[in-house]
Amino acid sequence: MKREKLFRKVLFEGEEHPGINIVCDTLHEGLRAEFRDYHNKRKRNAVLMNCDGSAYINFDKNPVEVYSPYIPYGVAIFMDFEENSMNCQEYDEIIYIQPFPFALDSVNRKLDDIDTVFCNHSGKTYKIMFYRDRNQHSGEGDLVRIDQALEEASERIRRKMGNTMAAKSMEFCVYRTPLDFVSILHGGCGNLGMSLLSCIEKFKSFRNKIEDFKGEWGEYRFILEEYDDLVDEVKINSLTRFNRVKGCANILEKYVRNYMDEFNGDIMRFVEEAYYESVKDICFWDLDRDIENLKNGVEKYIEQELRSLAVCKEKCPETEAEYNNLIRVKYKLDTNFEKKVKLLINNGLMNYMYDYLKRKEELLSRSVLSDLDRNTL
Repeated sequence: MKREKLFRKVLFEGEEHPGINIVCDTLHEGLRAEFRDYHNKRKRNAVLMNCDGSAYINFDKNPVEVYSPYIPYGVAIFMDFEENSMNCQEYDEIIYIQPFPFALDSVNRKLDDIDTVFCNHSGKTYKIMFYRDRNQHSGEGDLVRIDQALEEASERIRRKMGNTMAAKSMEFCVYRTPLDFVSILHGGCGNLGMSLLSCIEKFKSFRNKIEDFKGEWGEYRFILEEYDDLVDEVKINSLTRFNRVKGCANILEKYVRNYMDEFNGDIMRFVEEAYYESVKDICFWDLDRDIENLKNGVEKYIEQELRSLAVCKEKCPETEAEYNNLIRVKYKLDTNFEKKVKLLINNGLMNYMYDYLKRKEELLSRSVLSDLDRNTL
């Protein structure tokens, strides 16, 4: 199933030089030189996105696409290098880069525009990011002066803005290395791809969605109708015929193997679709990795449940008549296996996925609520 990554669009504005340095901070040495050379010739906007492996650049795109493991998953950072060519209204968050020594003249010119953005688009986040160039070599006295300047800068901006919507909502942050992206972009939510308040709102919806999952009209039941082959009696019975188990050392084990070989692909597709449809609108984590973990757990769960059907470890009899008399008539192992499969697909798998969602809720609670009063949810 094809899915698009759930990007939150963040616009970085401000002076060109620190913006270029920030892009280069996310690249290895060879790519830094390549990016600077390209930028000096073309000066095009850039967008920074996450990748799992080594950083790379697609210069054929406009804006230029920069991929780096330093960029948190779920966020697209747009760098405006073409003199305010980007429309602020298109972005979820706007971050204005202010380099040391934080003169604030350029920031002051933006304050009226910032307040207008907040009044017209209350859901947006605006931050002033004080950029501390790590290549600036300063003594200890200078470092104290920088820290003092940082503190005074934010206070001066708030006084300048007065009692406005922007002043109440604006945040301040400091950038020194790409490792600061986590706190700058995620508001203290670790590797989550949203600001803290956005995470909280989606987390509330997620809690409600969990209970809907097992409901009569939940996504599980609705999507299962398209996968009726998973509980088709004729297909399941074909797996337990003598010619499918002849010569095996353990009949039940062979049943399980036959079923997994025949249906595992469909089961995984069903699990992925049911889970994705349940969380796609409220997901604020790495969904692809999450689904892979779920599918690995589901496969082990199904095999374990089917093997627990009976303690029977009978080897397959040599003739079909003996097989039918002992396994089908006496033990009814084929009939019980069919019932077990139906129960597992119709209910057991749903319960497993529900429990998985509940564990996800507990995990996210620790991440999302770590900085907030739990009683607010």
